[in-house]
Amino acid sequence: MSDFYSRSYRSIFILLFTFLSITTITYAAPRPQSITVVMDNNYPPYVFQDNAGKLQGIIIDQWHLWEQKTGISANIHAMDWGEALGRMQTGEFDVIDTVFKTKDRSAWLDFSPPFAEIDVPIFFHENISGITDASSLKGFVVGVKTGDAAVDLLKRHGIDNLLLFNSYEAVIQAAEEHKVNVFVVDKPPALYFLYKSGIQEQFKQSAPLNVGEFHRAVRKNSPLLNVVNEGFARISQKELQQIDNTWLGSPLFDDAILRYLFVAGGSICLLILSLFVWNHMLRQAVNARAAELKTSEERLQAIYNSVNDAIFVHDGDTGAILDVNQAMLDMFGYTKEEALRMTLAELSLGRSPYSQKEAVEHIKKAVSAKPQVFEWHSKDKNGRIFPCEVALKSCSIGDHPIVTAVVRDISDRKRLEAQLQQSQKMEAIGTLAGGIAHDFNNILAPILGYTELAMIRVSPHDPLAADLQQVVKAALRAKDMVTQILAFSRQSPQDRIPLQPHLVVKETLKLLRASLPSTIEIRENISDECGTILADPTQMHQIIMNLCTNAYQAMRKTGGVLGVSFMNVTIGEEGKKATGTELTQGEYVLLEISDTGGGMDHATLTRIFEPYFTTKATGEGTGLGLSVVHGIVNNHQGLITVSSEPGHGTNFHVYLPRVATTTFLPVGAVSREIIPTGTERVLVVDDEKEIAGMLQVILHNLGYRVTVSSDSQEALTLFKNDPNAFDLMITDMTMPNLTGAELTQKVLAIRPDLPVILCTGFSELINKEQALAMGIRTYLLKPVSVRDLSQAVRTTLIPVGKSDSFSVEQPHS
Repeated sequence: MSDFYSRSYRSIFILLFTFLSITTITYAAPRPQSITVVMDNNYPPYVFQDNAGKLQGIIIDQWHLWEQKTGISANIHAMDWGEALGRMQTGEFDVIDTVFKTKDRSAWLDFSPPFAEIDVPIFFHENISGITDASSLKGFVVGVKTGDAAVDLLKRHGIDNLLLFNSYEAVIQAAEEHKVNVFVVDKPPALYFLYKSGIQEQFKQSAPLNVGEFHRAVRKNSPLLNVVNEGFARISQKELQQIDNTWLGSPLFDDAILRYLFVAGGSICLLILSLFVWNHMLRQAVNARAAELKTSEERLQAIYNSVNDAIFVHDGDTGAILDVNQAMLDMFGYTKEEALRMTLAELSLGRSPYSQKEAVEHIKKAVSAKPQVFEWHSKDKNGRIFPCEVALKSCSIGDHPIVTAVVRDISDRKRLEAQLQQSQKMEAIGTLAGGIAHDFNNILAPILGYTELAMIRVSPHDPLAADLQQVVKAALRAKDMVTQILAFSRQSPQDRIPLQPHLVVKETLKLLRASLPSTIEIRENISDECGTILADPTQMHQIIMNLCTNAYQAMRKTGGVLGVSFMNVTIGEEGKKATGTELTQGEYVLLEISDTGGGMDHATLTRIFEPYFTTKATGEGTGLGLSVVHGIVNNHQGLITVSSEPGHGTNFHVYLPRVATTTFLPVGAVSREIIPTGTERVLVVDDEKEIAGMLQVILHNLGYRVTVSSDSQEALTLFKNDPNAFDLMITDMTMPNLTGAELTQKVLAIRPDLPVILCTGFSELINKEQALAMGIRTYLLKPVSVRDLSQAVRTTLIPVGKSDSFSVEQPHS
């Protein structure tokens, strides 16, 4: 008997020494090499907390043995399972234990071999019958634990009426209180808490719905998995069995030994109490530090998710997506779980040079060379392709390369760049058009002038008169062509008057209706309350005629409907967004002309306003019509837009600003005057000898005494020699030595009352307003007809005191 007591006391002291050794090891200073482990905090008998909050169970003992085998400290954290998974995914811990392997988790975790099989049956109250499998659960409220693999298992079987609890113990407590009568949880913790609550006899269980396997797991591609597996491989099966027997087997001691242990336990009670107090103080310090770290993490996460640009975190070797921010989810339309499963090919155009291969090459360049900035074509969840600017920069987490990608949607920038390029192209074409117009007008001037002189000299009944009339007609058509070119380039002088635009629209449609075939129907919706605009009536007529003619030609073969509507609109901030331009806010009239023809593709739409671009057959159009319309509308501070799709017709929208006035010129007013003559002395200055000679002949035939000079410097000398020798000076604008404006300034400095007429084919240096401001009486645009020249000369020669104002004549056709 004494031997028995001796052995018993020896066993007690050995256990006490082991306990103190373990405690000492547990609270020893951290080892230089350590890892962090997270797991469920309430999964008995594998892991759970005693009354003092200390972790215990099979898994805890296995990790302590692992520490002994490897010499590596394992800092174990246990918490609610859903929180454990979430914090593991954010990278807070190195290893997660007691985890089932699922498809979703395999996307971001690498798993150890399984070390325990866990049955997952259905538990149901003894008064319920007929529950055998998942399909028999329909109609029942089923209790489950939040974050448990059983949740996905039940949902896959169509069971959605789930009642979620934060722990297995909470599920059993709800069952004890009859809040749930059916629940699906892992068998080991279920049996533990059923026996603990004393209600094990009240519940039955089905065959397992699933047999899960416990694994330990690390984040994808982490080298820690080998370290973990090697450490557990050093633990023998015998040692593992001893741990299992401790928590799953029969009691190790009989009642007598337990009494001895109880007596012995009293002797170490104070020691345990002191350790508990010290542990509590340490826990408070750890919790305080954890709270600080959590606050810091939340602050960093808030900044990370508040950035407007999308941010990706990539694996530097494979390009796999490790993390994304909220802006990425908003930009691409995915949830975070979906985004982390995506490949770069799925988020890109998908073909070279925007494929998975090229994307990984960019990432590897960022790792090995330097940061990368490039443009990319991305694809969102709805399939929309949009341009992006991507900036890649590498960093390292441990020894593994990581690349951050900042992605910016540059759709708006690309649209503005395209608008700028189009504007620059149109401006360049306009400059070229102005130069052509100048030279062409100088060529037309003698043709028109000498032809009119010839017509004056022949009898109206002479066959030659009809031929000359055709020459004049052709010259005037050429003159109109120049006017169109200048209108397109926005450089022709405009005589804008207040007019009621709906009258011009109606008048034009009357002329057009008679020429359209019966297969084309005109549908009008023209408001009489459109008010007044400031515009050139002839150019308004051009806009309507050109757009309606294009619509007719689009429906010529098949027939259709030509729609013409005219109404008032107000452009505000929303209207500017709708038109896609920077229209000034205010009141506008909107002319809409539509057709039901074949429509246009995108490539054609981008070029329709270019001069000489046409889709019509040879001889059916010059390609200037829409260019002229574009120039006229822009010159009136308006806007023209077009929308079209193949097979769905075309719609033109013309916006023109309204003015607050009710005074307008009746449409169609025309002036007819007799050709006047005179006898005054006229100095004509033009470096084009043909034009100077023509003016001399015309003015001489009208009775004037004419002196001609083709050199502006010579003309100035003539004038200086005898300033009173001339009653009028007619000068060209563009000349060598002195321009017409410079010559006029020098002449008027000598004799301020001298009337001056300035003629120009086209000049960027001066316009009508500038000419009048510097003292020029009349501004004429070449070519000038005999009638226009004679009227301009007589009007200019009227003394200032005998007229309210000097009239400024424009050529009439």
